[in-house]
Amino acid sequence: MSERQRSTLLAYLRRLCGPPQLDDSDAELLERFAVRRDESAFETLLQRHGSLVWNVCRRVLDDEHAAEDAFQATFLVLVRQAQTVSKKASIRSWLYGVALRVAVRARRREQLRRRRERETPVRSNHDETVASDVRPILDEEIQRLPEKYRLPIVLCYLEGRTNDEAAQLLNCPRGTVATRLARGRERLRSRLLRRGIALSAATITAALSDNALSAALSPLLLAQTAKSALTGTASVSITTLTEGVLHAMYLTKIKTAAAFVLMLATMGGVGGVYYLKAQGAAREAKEAANSPKAAAPAKPPGKQENKRLKELLKQRRERAEKQLTIRYDLYRAGANEPGTGTPVTLTLLIAASKCLLRSELELSEKKADRLAAYERHLKLSKKFADITEAQYKVGRVGEAALAQAQYEHLDAEIALEREKER
Repeated sequence: MSERQRSTLLAYLRRLCGPPQLDDSDAELLERFAVRRDESAFETLLQRHGSLVWNVCRRVLDDEHAAEDAFQATFLVLVRQAQTVSKKASIRSWLYGVALRVAVRARRREQLRRRRERETPVRSNHDETVASDVRPILDEEIQRLPEKYRLPIVLCYLEGRTNDEAAQLLNCPRGTVATRLARGRERLRSRLLRRGIALSAATITAALSDNALSAALSPLLLAQTAKSALTGTASVSITTLTEGVLHAMYLTKIKTAAAFVLMLATMGGVGGVYYLKAQGAAREAKEAANSPKAAAPAKPPGKQENKRLKELLKQRRERAEKQLTIRYDLYRAGANEPGTGTPVTLTLLIAASKCLLRSELELSEKKADRLAAYERHLKLSKKFADITEAQYKVGRVGEAALAQAQYEHLDAEIALEREKER
C-alpha cells in the first residue's frame, strides 16, 4: 500500500471511528447523500448499519474474504441506488435484503468455482455444517416476514440490541417488541418446518444470535468500504458482484411491474365486458339522435397527451446530455463536482451516459434511431475507457477503475450487437 493510500485510509478510519451522528435519522442521512452526495452522511449510515450487513454476510458465507467482498458490494449497491430507495426510513430492512441477495450470489459464485476446480470444502464439525446450511435458509425466511416482525428480529438478534433499545428505535412499547419477537420466531419455525427443517424456537434464537455475538466488524473493513464506495476504486471482484446484483434487482422490478400490469389487464378485461354491454344501448340511442354534422368526432384527447409526453421526453434528453457534458469535462480534467467537493468518478460518468441512452431510446420510433443511440453510447464508452487508461498510466486512478471502464465499453458493444439482431 502506498503512503498516499495509507493516509487516505487513516483519514476514513478517524472519521468512521469517531462519534456517530445519532441525531440524524436514516431518512435524513440517505436524503443528504442521495441529493448532495454528502460523504459524511454515507459514512454514518455505514457505521450505523455495518454490523448488520457484516453479520448477514458472515452467516451466509464461510470464507471471511468472500464475506468482506459481499460487505463492500452491499454498500456499493447503496451508493448506486441511493436515489431510488423508496422507503428511506426503512433503510435497515433494505440493506438487510440487499446484503442477503449479495451474499447468496457470492456463495453461488464460490460454489461454482469449487465445482470447476473439483474442490470440496472440508468441515471438522457436523453441527457447524448443519448451522451453515440452515442459516441461509433462515435468512431467506426472515426476509419474507412482514416488516413489523422482521425489524425486531434484525435489531435484537442480528444487531444484538436489547428490547429496550429496539423499542426506542421502533417507537413502540417494550412489550410490543417482545410480543413481535415471539410471533416472528414462531412464524420462522412454521416456515422452516414446511421446508423440512424442524427446529425449536430456542434453537432458532441461538442460530440467529450466535453470529451477531461472534463476528466482529473490523474498523479497517469499514474504512476500506467507505473509500472504495465513494471513490469508485472497488476491486474487479467486488464490482462484478455489485453489477450482477444490480442487474438481478432490475429484472425483479421488471417482473413485478409486468405482473402488476397483467393483473390490471385481467381485471380490466373482465370489468370491461360488463361496462361495454351496459353502455352499448345508451351510446347507440345518442348516436341515432344526433345529425351527421353534429356527430363529427372531436380531436381525441390522447393525441394532445402524446404530444405533451413527447415534449417532456425531449426535455429529459436535453437535461441528460447537459449532465453528461458537464461530468465528462470534469472527469477528463480530474476535477470535483462544483459545490460538493466530491470528485467526478467513472461510476458517475457512466451513469450519466446511460441516462442519455435511455432518454434517446424512449424517443426512438425506428430501429435506425435505436441503433444510432446505441452507437453513440458505444463511442462514449470508448472515450471513457481511453481517458481512464491515460489516468491509470499516470497513477490518478487504480486498476479497478480501468477494468470497470473496459467492462462498460464491452457492455456497450454487446448491447449494440443485440439491438442489431432484433
